[in-house]
Amino acid sequence: MTIANSTARLLLIIYGVLLTIVLIYFRFPTDEFNTFCAKKFELTFTNTACKIGRIHYGFPTSIVFEKVVFQKLNREQQAVFTIDKITLRPAIKFWNTFKLSGILYAGTVKSTLGVNWENNGYKLTDIVLSALSLQEIIKDQGIVNREITGSLSGSGQYQNHRKLSTATFGKIRMVLESGSFEVLQPILGLAAIDFKRIVVDLLFGEQLELQQGQLSGKDIRADFAGTIYLRNNLPDSSVILSGHIQPKREFLQKNPEGAKFVKQYAKRYKSTDLPFKLAGTLSHPTFRFSR
Repeated sequence: MTIANSTARLLLIIYGVLLTIVLIYFRFPTDEFNTFCAKKFELTFTNTACKIGRIHYGFPTSIVFEKVVFQKLNREQQAVFTIDKITLRPAIKFWNTFKLSGILYAGTVKSTLGVNWENNGYKLTDIVLSALSLQEIIKDQGIVNREITGSLSGSGQYQNHRKLSTATFGKIRMVLESGSFEVLQPILGLAAIDFKRIVVDLLFGEQLELQQGQLSGKDIRADFAGTIYLRNNLPDSSVILSGHIQPKREFLQKNPEGAKFVKQYAKRYKSTDLPFKLAGTLSHPTFRFSR
């Protein structure tokens, strides 16, 4: 095949994709096209309701969705997540693969979306999350009534397929930076934990597994791992975590009360790495020092 023939075929494919998008967009009234897309999202992302604020065409081959809200199909119609703006453009396999980019929770997301139209399944690969606001996420989800700040980034993949044989549907390396979170009960005298960086691997399946968690904070360092047993009402999800806390020397020097606790626990556990357990629900977890 000559270069000229290859170029001609590529141009025909691009022209076909562009023509299809333009015809679909301009053929149907805006409200009907909006409803059509929302229903397609609902079929792909099962057990959710979808609302789309606005859809418009983006030159040359993109469709732009604004204010897309996914909600769980339960009594409360709880929001799963909200996307301020998302742009879809066809990839090389334009009939079932799309490049995705968007703005959500004051940050950005990029990924490649593969759709299995027959089984209403999908796969997100090369996911990149950048600088999402934890405050905005918590506000939207309504998970806790405590203040949580910082930014969230991450990378990984996720898939949802009805015939999927594996119990793990996805894995994301999540990074939280420059923030803090209030605790229900003081930990070593601290009402809030300031962190510089938290890194944890999330494995999505029937439940959410947290692996190789590491926290580097202003006053403490910690490692942790555990499981979140997801429920339809996310704040009611059960959580079981365990790990170790290591107070920093500077913190102990400035905090006599905390130093007293550490001395007691260190004597009991024969180590300054203090073992802890966290249980309960996402909205009301309970913390205790224990092996």
